[in-house]
Amino acid sequence: MARRIYAVDTENALVVAALLQDSIIRLSDIRHLPKSRQLVVSGSRLDRSHKHPMRQNFLLRVFDVERVRGRGFEKHGYGVLLAMEVGDDDRELWCRFAGGGDLCVSIAALRLQLSDHDQPWLAKALPSHEAST
Repeated sequence: MARRIYAVDTENALVVAALLQDSIIRLSDIRHLPKSRQLVVSGSRLDRSHKHPMRQNFLLRVFDVERVRGRGFEKHGYGVLLAMEVGDDDRELWCRFAGGGDLCVSIAALRLQLSDHDQPWLAKALPSHEAST
């Protein structure tokens, strides 16, 4: 089912984070738009709400962006989003990727919009998360 979700507080952002876990995102599909103070991210998220897991194209907009910092990414690669977290003061949004890449988005206020696009398709592979010891 196509979704459109707005998040303006930590509780709503946790819903968005859960929906985006295990998303596949090409680094070239992460765009910081300083003039409009937005970060726009597109990719495919894993949707387990179907009988068989599906992939769904999405667009995430982060509003009121003041600064974007990244580290640990290969220049032309892609990442699998492991977690999205909101900082203690709701002024930072952290995206943590498999392989150690991090994206830190400094924001004036917490405002996100997640929207699904196109038709979902059957997921060819499922991520495996090994328990840490």
